Amino acid sequence: MEFCKGHRLLILALLSALYFCTAKDIDPTNEIRAEDFLQATHEEFHGIDIPKIFTVYDLNRDHKISLIELSEVTSTEKENAQLPFAEADANGDNYITVEEFTDALGSLMPTT
Repeated sequence: MEFCKGHRLLILALLSALYFCTAKDIDPTNEIRAEDFLQATHEEFHGIDIPKIFTVYDLNRDHKISLIELSEVTSTEKENAQLPFAEADANGDNYITVEEFTDALGSLMPTT
C-alpha cells in the first residue's frame, strides 16, 4: 500500500516532535530507530485513523479548515500539524478549502 505525501508528512511531523521531546534518550547520531521510538514512548506505536470527510474538520462550519481545527480533530499539537496543513493548503491562504481537501485526499488513494 502506498502512502501519500501528506500521510508521510504527518507521520514525520509526529515522530519529529517526539524525537525532540526525548532527544536525550535517543542515540547521539540523530537517527531515530524503531526500538528507540518505542522505548521513548514506553508503549507500542499505533497509527491514527484520519477522517476523510471535510465536515468532520470544519468545526465552526465556515466551509474551510484552519490549522487549529486540523490539530483538534487529529488530536495533535498545533506545531505538529503545521507541516501537513501547509502541504494541503495549496494556495497558502492559511485555510484548507473543500477543493484543497479533496485534492489532498485524492493523493492518499492508492494508485492501481
